[in-house]
Amino acid sequence: MAEPLFREIEHTADLGIEVEADTPQELFRRAGLALFALMVSLERVETREEREQVVQADGWEELLHDWLSSLLHQFLQDGFIAASVTIAELDATRVRARLAGEKLDYDRHAFETEIKAVTYHQLMVKQEDGRWRARVIFDV
Repeated sequence: MAEPLFREIEHTADLGIEVEADTPQELFRRAGLALFALMVSLERVETREEREQVVQADGWEELLHDWLSSLLHQFLQDGFIAASVTIAELDATRVRARLAGEKLDYDRHAFETEIKAVTYHQLMVKQEDGRWRARVIFDV
C-alpha cells in the first residue's frame, strides 16, 4: 500500500496537515498536492493544462509557505487545480515546478474545503532521522 500523501491534524478553527517524505522534492510535491486535495477531490481532475511555477524565499519554511501560497493564489485567481506536481529544481531558497491540471468545474469536481490562506502558525520544515517533515496550518 502506498504511503499517504498527507495527514490532517486537528487545529482550532483552522485546518492543518503534516507531510513526510524521503526528499525535500517529494515533501514539496506532496504538500502541493495536499493543498489541492483539501480543496477539491482530485479523482476527477484531468491534466488538460500545464503551468510552470517558480517561487523564491529565504529558507525552507518560508519557501514552503510561499510555494503553497502561490498555488492557492492560482486556485483563488482562476480556479486552477493541479492533479500532478513535478518538482524540477529545489533548494532552500528556490522551487521550480511543473503543474498539470485544469480549472475547477463544479459539474465534474467535488469542492471540499475553502482555504483562505497559508499561515505561519506552527509552520515547520525539518529533516529528522533521514526523513523530511513539514507541518502547515491553513486558514479556512
